[in-house]
Amino acid sequence: MSQDITKAVRRAHQDIQEIFRANQGGVAQAVTDARDRLAVLPRIDTDDPVHWDACKSVCADLGVLLGFLSETSVPCSEPAGFRSLVRSILWYLYVADQNQRGLVMAREIHRRWTAELGPEHLSRVAACERHATFLFALGEAKSALPLFQESAQLLSRISGPSSPGALLAAVNVCACLNETGDRHEALRLSQNLMRDCEQALGRLSGTTIRAVAAFAGSMYWLGEYQVALDAYADVYQRRLRVYGKDHLESLNAADSLAITQAKSGNHEAARTLNEDALRRYESLLGKKDERCKSARDRLIANLRALGRDGEADALWRMNRF
Repeated sequence: MSQDITKAVRRAHQDIQEIFRANQGGVAQAVTDARDRLAVLPRIDTDDPVHWDACKSVCADLGVLLGFLSETSVPCSEPAGFRSLVRSILWYLYVADQNQRGLVMAREIHRRWTAELGPEHLSRVAACERHATFLFALGEAKSALPLFQESAQLLSRISGPSSPGALLAAVNVCACLNETGDRHEALRLSQNLMRDCEQALGRLSGTTIRAVAAFAGSMYWLGEYQVALDAYADVYQRRLRVYGKDHLESLNAADSLAITQAKSGNHEAARTLNEDALRRYESLLGKKDERCKSARDRLIANLRALGRDGEADALWRMNRF
């Protein structure tokens, strides 16, 4: 499957080069044809790092094309397949931890789709959420919060408050409130969302699990570490059941659980989690990825807390390079 995607992406790149080389109908027509060629690419599983090389290639073509679309005033919101591709590439940039690059693209897409589609079009709302997601990932929760709130309100009105999109948007608001410091409001919201998401979507829905993670985050920041620990352990077990161990969602849950274990003084349990997560991150992403470095830092801290300074020093030297 990975080889098929790679071939399809390579063919699309070659076709786009030929479209611009021939340029038989003028620049605007070439831009339109290139946009429509990208729109028919097969779906890429952007959550799987095995496809990230293909995503990187599409992202490069898309970045150039968006500039041409802007210069020629050719719409970047049509056809629907192109909107779907843009949303997928924005998600790839987020999961691949390329948040600054993603923010630049998401901000422009949000602006243009608002103008071209109107504020209540579902694709435009999705672009607003992507914009907010990158702001949140870059530590700008206060800027992200009103965008998440806008999305939640629109989706609740358009699709209903119990729709999957509206519930996910509300969970995003809750997570953002944890970061802006309004933890009591985040706690209240997360408690309601855990119930509502499970009733509407089921216990193993990704949105339901994120609601539990938001609740755990509230309890952590409020100093209720044992409650947070139990909730993060629940999140971890659910994600293992849904995704398996070698998935970024499961590894992210392991990170949160390990951090809370260490905060609670359970350094051996934290060490075991971080050691396993580090090995899996390295296998999935390569040793130079920032998530590997973060896992090593946590493991070093665990080892020092356990009095295993020699092992910590050896790992620290590895982490410098």
